[in-house]
Amino acid sequence: MKRKKLKVIFTFVICSQAVVYDVNNVTFNDAEPICKSMNIGKPANIYDLTHYQMLLTHLRPLIPAGRKNTYIWTGMKYKNNQLLLSSGENITLATEVWYPAYPRSDTSYTNVGVAVSKYPEYTYQGIWNINPSWSFHGVICDI
Repeated sequence: MKRKKLKVIFTFVICSQAVVYDVNNVTFNDAEPICKSMNIGKPANIYDLTHYQMLLTHLRPLIPAGRKNTYIWTGMKYKNNQLLLSSGENITLATEVWYPAYPRSDTSYTNVGVAVSKYPEYTYQGIWNINPSWSFHGVICDI
């Protein structure tokens, strides 16, 4: 399926870029090929609270027009109640990074995305473990 890019790709300190489309049509299985097709690596990780906060700041301007939020894939996984980097290494992130009521223990919720609100003070944003077949607006890629 051909996708139309909505916003300019950005780069920030952790050497990541985001690709954001105007529609929710990127499953997790689409995420890695999108990163590779743009020669910008693989889906990225979120390493700590500071990295997460920087990411939100840079993603907010990319929220599609007329929307209050966007959903983006990372390269992270969630298995056996553990958050994993794309390398498979276990990582613990601050509680405030998680979307309210997440992580979920559903074993099909193996991949990690991030929900970003246009409004910084909005409660319903953060990372969440979700089924890889769900469609999001895009992906964060490591460079």
